[in-house]
Amino acid sequence: MFANAMTLQNNSLRLCAVVACMLSFFFTAKGQSWTLDSCISFAFQNNLAIQLSEENAALTSLNETNAIGSMLPSLNAQGGHGYNWGQRIDPFTNQFASSRIQSNNFGIATSMNLFNGLRQVNTLKQAGLNTETANWNYEKMRNDIALN
Repeated sequence: MFANAMTLQNNSLRLCAVVACMLSFFFTAKGQSWTLDSCISFAFQNNLAIQLSEENAALTSLNETNAIGSMLPSLNAQGGHGYNWGQRIDPFTNQFASSRIQSNNFGIATSMNLFNGLRQVNTLKQAGLNTETANWNYEKMRNDIALN
């Protein structure tokens, strides 16, 4: 059973190698020649390290936007609607009532942090530096790939 699995694995490896050779022959048989610029642009588009670095730069940019948003005031609104049936005390007349009472509640609240020990300002500065660092790392990754 183990020998069958090894034979199957070897056959699949051979099949992958044959397919890779056929694909490379197909692309080179079309007369496409690879210049240095085309190789570099192909690497920029398909290199996973560059794509990961680009996504990291985008993420740090979102973190910077989040730090700016945390400095803004918040606004909350709420609403409620209710019915009361049965024997109870009417809250408006303070008498016993058995009719149905309908009630509505609405509210709005806002808050803003006036001073937090410059925490939000420093968080914004740190997010800006992280964004700049991620952009530099992205450029460094592209340069390293182009040199290699």
